[in-house]
Parts: sequence; structure tokens; C-alpha cells
Amino acid sequence: MAKNGILQEKIRSFYFAVGFAITQWQQVELALTQLFTLLLKSDARATSAAFNSVLSFRTKLAMVRSAAAVQLKDNPLLDECISLCNRLEKKAQKRNQLAHFMVIQEPVEYGHPAPEMDIDWSLRPTFFDGARERRYKRGAPRLTTNDVMNRANAFIT
Repeated sequence: MAKNGILQEKIRSFYFAVGFAITQWQQVELALTQLFTLLLKSDARATSAAFNSVLSFRTKLAMVRSAAAVQLKDNPLLDECISLCNRLEKKAQKRNQLAHFMVIQEPVEYGHPAPEMDIDWSLRPTFFDGARERRYKRGAPRLTTNDVMNRANAFIT
């Protein structure tokens, strides 16, 4: 495959991974909506409409925790539901990186003494964030195509 074809395939793979991750997260959002609807035991359409009018995922988790505390009181499923919400809160941080990091194109060198230049794509915190160094004291994360795919698969496990 010509070098241009390899670069095009790398671009396709990278953007496929990002799109796949976002659609996997949609499955998480859908499942959380279904859980909330089941907990409230009321009209599913009205419940999901109210739940999905809230934009903040953290607030949605708080709503599920509150509904579970009432509906599952003295039920061992309460601890399981709270544990699920805690795991989803951690995964949401990783989802936010996918949604809010910027795409970076970086040259990569291979071989010596006359290296060939190649380009890799990754997601990183925006360079325009004046507090970037404070936020990422151990260095800003770099999410490669493989990292993005691994996150996508971890969203639903």
C-alpha cells in the first residue's frame, strides 16, 4: 500500500475508534435511562423524558442513586446499584476525555540513518487550556487509536 494509503487507513482507524467509543457510551446512557425508569415504576415515556432533560451525567447518577435508595431500601440490590453508579462515574471521566480532548497529529520517525516520516493521530488535552500543567502534573495523557478502542470496549463491561 502506498504511503498515502497507509496514512488514510490510519486516519480512518483513528476516527472509527472515536466514533465507536462515543456510540458505546450511548449504550451506557440508554441503560442508565432504563434503570431509572425501572426504579421509578411509573410511565416509562414520561420518566425517560424527564431523565433525559438533564444534561449532566453526574446529576443523572445522583438521580439513580436517590431513586434506588428509596425503591431498594433493605434490598441487597441497593448496594449493587450504588456500586454500578460509582463505576459509571469513573468511566464518565474517561468518556469526557474522549469528548473534550483535541485531535493531535504528530510526526513519527522510523529507521536510521535516513528516517521516514509518518504521522500518528491521538487525543490530548487542549493546548489552549492555561491550567493544563496544573491539571496533569504527571504529564498530559495521550490517547492513541488503541487507547480509544480499549476505552470503548471498557464502557460496556
